[in-house]
Amino acid sequence: MRILAETSKLEKDIQDYRSITEKISDIYFKPKSFEENGKLYETLGVKYVKKAVMNTAGKMLEVIGMNNVPNYFLKGRDIESLKITKFGTKINESIHLYSLAWSAHETVKAIADQNYTNAILGGLSILANAELIFLQRYNRARVDKTIKRVSNKHKDSSPKNLINKSTLPQP
Repeated sequence: MRILAETSKLEKDIQDYRSITEKISDIYFKPKSFEENGKLYETLGVKYVKKAVMNTAGKMLEVIGMNNVPNYFLKGRDIESLKITKFGTKINESIHLYSLAWSAHETVKAIADQNYTNAILGGLSILANAELIFLQRYNRARVDKTIKRVSNKHKDSSPKNLINKSTLPQP
């Protein structure tokens, strides 16, 4: 009888004790393949939005002494700091998703009421929230890439991965 050395995908799925909400959240927030290089979001203008946010909200946070807020300021390139920042992007994105949904609702209501001034303002709010969501997704993909790079760097420098000079062929 052959014994499998690795756990199968089905066994891993069965052993996954996360709630359905956690699973859906993980699926939604995980950067998609088209997001990984950031080109899509850069084309949509996230670098300009980032500058605008950091030159307004970022400066205000610095002035009032809150320049340690992980949603806006990266405190280090260690894995723990990166994970905190990644979590902050999820919080910010969730806030903007809610704001986008609310703005969409209010915009539809304004159009139905023929209040076109409010409809235009609602449309602008939808655009602003969409752009801020793009910024969070862009940042999260970059943070994930950095976490992988730092993890691999630590893995490569672990004692078991270092080359033992005595085992190298001698000239």
